[in-house]
Amino acid sequence: MLEVVFLDVNTANQLLKKTYNQKPSTYSKPKTYYKPKTKKRRNVDNFTLFNLFLLAVAGILILVFVAATKKNEYKKYVKKFPKVFDFADQTIICFKKYSTFKGRAQRKEYWYFYLFTFIVSALTYFIDVSIFRKDPDGILFINAFFSMLTFLPSIAAGCRRLHDVNKSGWWQLISLTVIGIIPLIIWLVSKSVKENNKF
Repeated sequence: MLEVVFLDVNTANQLLKKTYNQKPSTYSKPKTYYKPKTKKRRNVDNFTLFNLFLLAVAGILILVFVAATKKNEYKKYVKKFPKVFDFADQTIICFKKYSTFKGRAQRKEYWYFYLFTFIVSALTYFIDVSIFRKDPDGILFINAFFSMLTFLPSIAAGCRRLHDVNKSGWWQLISLTVIGIIPLIIWLVSKSVKENNKF
């Protein structure tokens, strides 16, 4: 005749451990972790605030200068800061000659405009990356817009600069060969050729 013996869990585990030298079986319900979805908040970091501060200072300086020029103090500022105004004048000339491929351009005119485009391109890049949180490897909208705005006057200024050293403006295409950048830079920094210049 069979006898049915009811054992509690602790007694059964002890018997299994003694007879079969096995570890007692344990069962635990698997833990489930649920993380609610939250919207990411864009925190304004110190770098962004610094850029905004620089833009604000630049805007205030421009307003102060405009207010000063209304009082006929333009010549006074030109005498104090001749290089700054010369830089601005040469840049304005290149924008006025937006699509002028004829004529000549001295070194000062070309390289001041190149310096202007370099500085503004760097600023627009940092504005795009820091303020608008654009991917550095993606499309930088402000920087791309400025590049399109200055592309044609840059080509025109380079063409006139090459004319000034008695070279055709088509020589700018030599930069596409990479190695050709070296002679192109040499021509762009060379002095003006006034005698026997066909341009």
